[in-house]
Amino acid sequence: MPNEALTRAWSVRRSNRPMTLQDVLREQLSLSGRQAKALLDQRNVFVNGSRVWMARHEVKAGDQIEVHGIPSDSKRQPPKDIEILFRDAWLIAVNKPPGLVSDREKDSVEARLRIQCNLPDLRALHRLDRDTSGVLLFTVTANARAPYLELFRNTALEKTYHALVRGTPPAPRFVVDTRLDGKEALTKVFRLQQQGGYCLLSCEIPTGRTHQIRRHLLQHGLVIVGERQYAQKGPAPALERSIPRQMLHAQRLALPCPHLGVPIELFAAPPSDFQEALKIFQMRAPKSCPGTWTLQ
Repeated sequence: MPNEALTRAWSVRRSNRPMTLQDVLREQLSLSGRQAKALLDQRNVFVNGSRVWMARHEVKAGDQIEVHGIPSDSKRQPPKDIEILFRDAWLIAVNKPPGLVSDREKDSVEARLRIQCNLPDLRALHRLDRDTSGVLLFTVTANARAPYLELFRNTALEKTYHALVRGTPPAPRFVVDTRLDGKEALTKVFRLQQQGGYCLLSCEIPTGRTHQIRRHLLQHGLVIVGERQYAQKGPAPALERSIPRQMLHAQRLALPCPHLGVPIELFAAPPSDFQEALKIFQMRAPKSCPGTWTLQ
């Protein structure tokens, strides 16, 4: 991360006037209104153990406030180079860091990679969510795109993610095929490790619907640790509050090279925050992916 992030917790004192959560953050942390709103938008604020992101939420005396990811005053460091996993005349694959969007924005993986590789025509072939890390593909030139897009349309790519979740899977291996947004969606799930009420899953997705893994796992009561959009009811477990993002990592991607006709298999090591989260829940980063499998 470019800046060291801090955590603060305190109990709200009695006030002579109504206080919104944004006001409390501004005063307690000496932030501007914009900085306080950013913490809320990032869903890094907890009130009495529950994640709250509404700026006008009324705060009462005695409420327990906990805030994670507060930017420190340390000097901003220049961005690190994006880790390149594979490169040829047509394709570049990288290990996307968490916290960056894949493309379109000024500060995106795509924008940084164009400068890093001196490739102004480089474009993302697909996207990972801002808080998801792992294998991400880019074409080097516009002329190289069409055959790769055809692979995506024909679901000819094998995509495997690792997910750290709260909950117990219904079986060591299972499939979720509930349609999402009116479209077919398929997620194959394989349990890698389990410790208490948490487990590490390998999820293979032949389809690529919006937030597919998160939404499919929730149908079995499995919540990705750090997930901030779909699982917001009730207090968050204390161990999860410091987790900086959803613990979802695109670990493996395999595809046939449309230009040379040879298979390409790419693996991305999980970033440090994912490995630290595994340690919190007494698990270890797996050395390899179980690969594809067929449910009998």
